[in-house]
Amino acid sequence: MILYFNSSALVKRYVEEQGTSDVLEWMDYSDLNGTVLVTRVEVAVAITRAVRMYVSQAGTRQSLDTFRNEWSGFHRLPVNEPLVARADTLACEHNLRGYDAIHLAAALTWQELLDLPVRLVTYDRRLADAALASGMAVLSYMGNPPDTHQAVLANGEIEIKGQFTNGNNYTFLVNVTYQGSEVLAVYKPMRGEQPLWDFPENSLAGREVCAYLVSQALGFGMVPFTLLREGPLGPGSLQQYIDYDPNYHYFNFKPAELERLHPVVLFDLLINNADRKGSHILVQKRTRKLYLIDHGLCFHAEDKLRTVIWDFAGQPIPPDLLVALASFREQEDLPALLAPYLSPEEVAALVMRAEEILAVGQFPFPPEDRRAFPFPPV
Repeated sequence: MILYFNSSALVKRYVEEQGTSDVLEWMDYSDLNGTVLVTRVEVAVAITRAVRMYVSQAGTRQSLDTFRNEWSGFHRLPVNEPLVARADTLACEHNLRGYDAIHLAAALTWQELLDLPVRLVTYDRRLADAALASGMAVLSYMGNPPDTHQAVLANGEIEIKGQFTNGNNYTFLVNVTYQGSEVLAVYKPMRGEQPLWDFPENSLAGREVCAYLVSQALGFGMVPFTLLREGPLGPGSLQQYIDYDPNYHYFNFKPAELERLHPVVLFDLLINNADRKGSHILVQKRTRKLYLIDHGLCFHAEDKLRTVIWDFAGQPIPPDLLVALASFREQEDLPALLAPYLSPEEVAALVMRAEEILAVGQFPFPPEDRRAFPFPPV
């Protein structure tokens, strides 16, 4: 078996996340593993970014060293004029992002040079669809929801187990069952949203979904899987429950945890989060990964950023985060994905904020002409 790995698949060998066990198993059984030269930079950046999410500094250095030591063991396809020209054509034919088109062009070229079947390993649905349309086999779970939890949440039966009572809106802990699997989730019915003077009625659940979509588009993966679907009390947001210690939050984070908040601050700045409380940042018990919740008060067209995290005010935004934001800006299909949940003005404001953040390149100071902190702060 000959495998071509795009960057998002290869990084799973070095950073433990959803799909890591599959990638390790496939590599063990493959006869030859390959990728394109630019993957080295993409994977190194992804590993470095992981330290800000859920990997320790020491773990990141070890993962980087392992990756660099193993790099020569991969077959590495060069980036040349014919490959770039082919990527150009593929990008236009299949509406691919630039680097995805490079990966597909490299995989197809390698298959033709070997005159043997090559399987593309990817966790990007659009790239997988383009590969299949181009006659290439794909090794991943692109034909189904990439996570069993996602399949359960999207299709399962919802049973209310209890209610969270420390918020203004009705929020329930639910158990979702589907085909023998069970997943705990947080259900926020739209009918339980309290009216607000500055946000449209019954729009908070959709904003929760948008926060997940934007986090995924940035490559951060910090918002638990969230969708809008019918539930026992009508339509609402359904979000995968994260097991965490509620007594461990921003206000008692250790210095190492605080240093991991750079992407959180960038994310909140981009989505114009009007309610980033200290308790809205979770550290998952098993993995120590950071997760962010409660994004109903986001994406307003007017500046409403209110957060407890002003630790990095005036500091330059780390280069890897700016790269992620620049890539986010290039995703032309994202406005269409957000359109069912946000007004055209709010979508346009999101795009404009991305442009402004890239132009300024530093984290802002708290505004002096309005309230900059949420209440209560926890």
